Amino acid sequence: DLKVTGFSCPDEKNIDLINLGQRLVAAGEIQLKPLITHHVPLDDLEQGLALCRRHEKVLKVIVDIV
Repeated sequence: DLKVTGFSCPDEKNIDLINLGQRLVAAGEIQLKPLITHHVPLDDLEQGLALCRRHEKVLKVIVDIV
């Protein structure tokens, strides 16, 4: 299972789109798990950031803090 605990959007103009996305995810109409391509532990945060800078084959990087 995947638990979404938060997200951010750099552009406030897209708030309606973000709200729509939240509703679709909550309704189970959009699956987020396939978008996560990498997991890194907090100790490897620099590696996770480096992955984010490589745009090929990297969609979302999750940093595990627990």
